[in-house]
Amino acid sequence: MKREELMINDIVFDYTNSPVKVCAVGQDIVVKNSFGIGSLDPNELSSIPLTEEILVKNGFERHPLWHHCTLEVGDGSKIYIPLACGGGIEYVSIYKHSEELTTRDIDIQIPIHYVHQLQHLLRLAGIEKEIEL
Repeated sequence: MKREELMINDIVFDYTNSPVKVCAVGQDIVVKNSFGIGSLDPNELSSIPLTEEILVKNGFERHPLWHHCTLEVGDGSKIYIPLACGGGIEYVSIYKHSEELTTRDIDIQIPIHYVHQLQHLLRLAGIEKEIEL
């Protein structure tokens, strides 16, 4: 992974495909796992693919008829994630419904494929949520 892709508290895989949490980003990446804290080269880390199972485990509601997951985040805002036929995730849409209208007031579509990208998106939207695997 490139160090520029990482932020503190991101969850990624280490070289053994075990999840680790990023604690600091510098020349090396300081990570924490169940054994403690250590330092790894960015090349020893890899992205965790975002899956429907991870979304549901983290409070997203699955809508099988429409092939998407949603998460209500307060004040009428929702995070909408369409599910591709092959099970992959291609983008996330954040929108807020107007109470007077049936159209969307705000609709931003952001391409994401990995857990750490969802974490970045949630932070940018002002949503502090701990992601579980």
